[in-house]
Amino acid sequence: MQSGFSPHTFNALLQQLQPSQIPSTDALQRRIPSIHAIDPNPPQQAGFTGLVQQQMSQAPGASVFASQLFSATLKMIAPVGQSPNDEQLLVMALQSGLNQGLDHRRAIERLHGVNNHAANLWKDYYLEHKSRIDDMVSQLQPIKTAKKPVRFDLGPKALSAPTEVNPKQPKRGRFANIGSLSIRTKVTSSRTNIIPRARMSLPTPGRKHRSLSRHSDLPIPAPPEVEPTPPTEVVKSSKGNLYTVEEKKYFSKYISWALHVDPLLTRSQLIEKLAEKVPQHTASSWNAYWARDPLAGRLLVAARERTTGGYQGRGSTGSAEKEEDYVENDQELVGEEEEESSDDSASDEDEAAMSEHGRFFRAAEVRMMAKYIARHTPEEWAMMTGKQRWYPFHQDYPHRSEISYLMKYRAKEQGECSERYR
Repeated sequence: MQSGFSPHTFNALLQQLQPSQIPSTDALQRRIPSIHAIDPNPPQQAGFTGLVQQQMSQAPGASVFASQLFSATLKMIAPVGQSPNDEQLLVMALQSGLNQGLDHRRAIERLHGVNNHAANLWKDYYLEHKSRIDDMVSQLQPIKTAKKPVRFDLGPKALSAPTEVNPKQPKRGRFANIGSLSIRTKVTSSRTNIIPRARMSLPTPGRKHRSLSRHSDLPIPAPPEVEPTPPTEVVKSSKGNLYTVEEKKYFSKYISWALHVDPLLTRSQLIEKLAEKVPQHTASSWNAYWARDPLAGRLLVAARERTTGGYQGRGSTGSAEKEEDYVENDQELVGEEEEESSDDSASDEDEAAMSEHGRFFRAAEVRMMAKYIARHTPEEWAMMTGKQRWYPFHQDYPHRSEISYLMKYRAKEQGECSERYR
C-alpha cells in the first residue's frame, strides 16, 4: 500500500521532527577547547570594591541597588582630615560631650556620618593626634578661679634659700618659741647648716596698738610752760566713756609738763594724777591708754635720762624703743636678767621699758613679774589659781592679759624667773 508522501516530503518532515536545541556531536567537539580555556580560579579583585564589582557582574538584575550601596560605602571610608573643618568638628564634639557628662568614646560616636566619615575613622584620627586635640579641648573649657586666702607676712624673710621648719620642738617650748622658730636649710653638701633663729614680730590684722619703734624717729615736743587745763567734755558709749581728741592731747601735754617739773615721777603716779585731773576715766583706763600712746613711754625714759644719765644695765642709747625685744628663750632671758637685776632700784625704769601688747616679753617685764611673785610667800603662791595669781598683775599692767602672763610664767618653769627675788 503506497502512502501519499513522496520521498522528498518525507525527508523534510523528518528534519522538522529532530530537536533543534540539542547540538550535534560535531558541534560539541568544536566547543570543548573553548570550555577548557576558561580559568577555574579567576583573579580576585582588590578589597571590597572588587567584591562589589564581581557581584554586580554576576547579578546584573540587582545593579541599581548594588550601585547605591557601593556609592554610600565609598563615601564612609574617606579618611578624617580631608575636609578642612574635620579637626574643628572633632574638638567641638569632645568639648560638648564633656559639658554633657559624656566620655570621649560616646562623644566621638555622635560624629558618625559627619563629613562622610565613619565613627571608627573619627576614633582613629583622635588617637593619632590625642595630645594636640586634648590641649585644644582644654583651652575651650571655662577656667575655674578660686579665691586664695589672704596671707599676712610675719616679718622680713630671714633666708633667701628654700627653708623648712624644724618640726621637732620641745614640749616646754610650746609657748616660749612663739615668733622664733628653728630653721634648717638644705644644702647640696652632706652637712646641714643650722641658721640662727630669726626674730620677727607678729602683728595681728586690724590691731589698734602701735609699736613705739614706729615712732622712734619722731622728735619729743617741748613741755608746756604752764600746766595744761584738763578737758571736761564727756562722750559716753555703751562700753564706757570715749576718749576725745582734747583728752588725747591733754594726756601727752600733761605727762610732758609733769615730768618736766618732777622727772622722778613714775608711771603709776602719773596715771593716778591723770585719773584725778580727768575723772571721767579711771586709773585703769588711763593705764590702758598709756600702752597705746606712742609718746608716753619715751617721755618717761627721757626724764629718767636727765636725772640718772641713762640706763646702766644694757648701755641703752636713750629710748625704750631701741631696746631689743628678747625672744622668749630660757637661756637668753635668764642671762640678761642676771646682768640687769643687780640693782633693785630700777623698778621705775623697768616699768617704763615694759613692752607693748603683741610684742615679745622684755627682760624688764620678767623682772616686774619676778618682783610681783616675790611679794607672796611660797605657801600663798602655791594655794592660788592661775587667775588669782595674775589677774591683779594684769590690772596693774593691762597691756597684756592675765593668760599671757600665766603662759609666760609657765614657760619659765614656774618660779625660775623670780629665784633672785625670793
